[in-house]
Amino acid sequence: MKRFDFPLNRILTLKKYIEEQKKEELGKIISECNKIEYQIIDNIKKSLIRINDFSIKSEELNNMLYAISIYRERLSQENAILHKHREKLEEKKNNAIDSFLAAKKETKVLENLKDRKMSEYKKQCIKEEINSIDEISIQGYIRKYRREINA
Repeated sequence: MKRFDFPLNRILTLKKYIEEQKKEELGKIISECNKIEYQIIDNIKKSLIRINDFSIKSEELNNMLYAISIYRERLSQENAILHKHREKLEEKKNNAIDSFLAAKKETKVLENLKDRKMSEYKKQCIKEEINSIDEISIQGYIRKYRREINA
């Protein structure tokens, strides 16, 4: 019996490769989203700076308060920029998810077709094996019957 050969195997391999590429792309985008989220959280933590954390003299207190307010304002602006960037990445992530799911669906369709063809191939092999066994049995019976007639 000849070996099973799926005619669309090259296409299936290509679809799996494309799916893997989409998966990696999605992973990178999710990683970048997480990185931005951690930066936002870090900026929020930094903005919670307390004056008690510093040992300063009373005459430097006004300068320190002013510097802290400027620092907090800068962190706030940076967070605003990061939020905008995160929104863009979220849209990109949603597109990447859709693209990945479409590629996965195409791959799954071909895999199901391959499984079905493999099942048909196995049934055909079993059928041919049964036919060959029947053929051998019939030939054995014919030989035995001829011997009985000739004897």
